[in-house]
Amino acid sequence: MSETFGSGTAQSENTPGYLILTVIFVVSFLVNVVAMEPQLGVYDEGLVLVGVLRIKAGDVPYRDFWTMYGPGQVYLLAGLFKACGDYGIIGRIWDV
Repeated sequence: MSETFGSGTAQSENTPGYLILTVIFVVSFLVNVVAMEPQLGVYDEGLVLVGVLRIKAGDVPYRDFWTMYGPGQVYLLAGLFKACGDYGIIGRIWDV
């Protein structure tokens, strides 16, 4: 039982792993942003964005309108719209 816990070696070994994951995330995010279509899709972003605008108007999903998406996605995107403004690109970036 001569092992000591908390020597800090596990954290220093995982640090390069986090760096690699961060680089992979940033590169894949940039590739997705560059490859985006310039127009918004009616059935992809359009349905979600209409739901967001209805929530901002006071409607409640599944009571006042039907959506195929879970309420969390629509409410979270409505919060992003409230914080950043009504820009369709916010929904597109959230989906990436």
